[in-house]
This record gives sequence, structure tokens and C-alpha cells, in this order.
Amino acid sequence: MGIVSVSPQKNRIHIKFLDMSRKELELTVMKIEVAALELNPNFTCLIDFRLAGSLLMENKDLLDRGQKALMEIGIGKAVPLVTQQQIESPEFQILDIVRSGYEIEYATSTKSAKRILDNYTREIEQLSKQSGRGNSLFRIIDRNGWEDEHNFADYKHAIKRLKKVRQSGRRDAIIINVKM
Repeated sequence: MGIVSVSPQKNRIHIKFLDMSRKELELTVMKIEVAALELNPNFTCLIDFRLAGSLLMENKDLLDRGQKALMEIGIGKAVPLVTQQQIESPEFQILDIVRSGYEIEYATSTKSAKRILDNYTREIEQLSKQSGRGNSLFRIIDRNGWEDEHNFADYKHAIKRLKKVRQSGRRDAIIINVKM
């Protein structure tokens, strides 16, 4: 069965997929859905696929369900931890095309994955501090040129709105700082 844990102090969920049966994967996805509720919006996610075996393509629907749950709860960034062989695998590349609308950056070592996520968290904290001083103005846009009609002086309110925008169907919507 997969391993799912949360780190509330880092606002991060850790997921480790093993070579498992479809039933075990389904239980792991349910654990993800419950565990992520303990985190605040814009949380980070470290997903270890290195021991996933043949899990990916035949269970794409369950993986999509897990990704959708993370997105609806408010994931900010995910770092899948993979092997070099997985990165080069056509099976893995096909799965990669079907992203869920949040930021993803791959890593091949736990150390680099954690560094990526810690850097992202620091960036979010900096944005939050800047917005508290009136230096920022946030907007929500998507890749197709759509813009939300609301402006936000603080990042926390923008995050709450982003969650609603993504739930309404704009899965690739992002927050931008228009004063930077």
C-alpha cells in the first residue's frame, strides 16, 4: 500500500507510491483525500514514484482522482520524485501530459525535491509579506487570456478565490502579482 503523511508545520503532504494492486492504490488515494484536508491552501506535495512499478497507465483514473482532490483542496506546487528511466519512459511522458493545473517540477533525489518545495514556500511567504505592506496587487488569470474581475490586496484572499475559480472549470488558473 502507498504511504501518505502530512507535515503541518511545512504545509506539505508526502506521498509514496509503491508497486501495488489497484485496490491498494484506491485506498492510498482515499488516504490522500483525507490527509490533504489537514493542510492550508497553497500547500506543497512531494510524490515519490520511484518504486511505483507498472502503476501508472493502467490506473490513470485513480491518479487523476488524487490529483483533482489535491487541486480542489488548494495545492500550490508538487514535486514528483522519479528515476531517470521514468523521465525517459513514453508511459510516464503520456501521463505527464494530463496535468491537473498546478505547478509541477520533477526531481530525481529527495534532497533536491525538498529544496524545490522549500524555495516555493519561501516565495509564497515573501509574497504574503509584500502584500501586507501594500506593495502587491494580485489577479487571477489563465493561459487562454481569461482574467478574473477581482483584484486582491492580500495573497490569502487571492488563494481562496483561486480555489473557487479552479473548481468552476478554469483548472489552469494562476495568481499573478501585477505590481512586481
